[in-house]
Amino acid sequence: MITIDGNGVIEAYNPAAELIFGYSAEEAIRQSLNLIVPINQKDEHARYIKDSDLHAPKIIHRERELNGLHKSGKLIPIKLKVTPMSSDGETTYVGTIRDISDRIKSKNELNDQAERHPEDRLHQHFFAP
Repeated sequence: MITIDGNGVIEAYNPAAELIFGYSAEEAIRQSLNLIVPINQKDEHARYIKDSDLHAPKIIHRERELNGLHKSGKLIPIKLKVTPMSSDGETTYVGTIRDISDRIKSKNELNDQAERHPEDRLHQHFFAP
C-alpha cells in the first residue's frame, strides 16, 4: 500500500510495497511517485496527477493491471486500486498494490503450452468428462 498526496508525493509506503518495488520506506517517502512509474508511463501519470478531478472516473475505485518499476529497473506487473481519502480539506490517495508476476507467468506458460500442443485442446474439448 502506498499513499500519495495531491501532488503525487509518497506519504506512506508499507512493507509490501518495499518487497514489490525494492525501495525501503525511508527511500520512498517524500519522493515523487515517479520513482516507481515506468518511463513510458510517466507523462500519462503526470496528467492524472495534474487533472485528478478529470481523470478520477478512470482510476478511482477501479482495479487496473499495469507495470510498476522496481529499484533494479525491472518492470513488475501489478494490480492497482486507488481510493481517495479526505482529511482537513486535503485529499490523499491510497494505492492498494498487488504483485501479479506469478499469475502473469502462469498464464503465459499455459498459452505457450496451448500453442505448442493445440491437439491437447481438441482432446479436452471433445473428451472432457
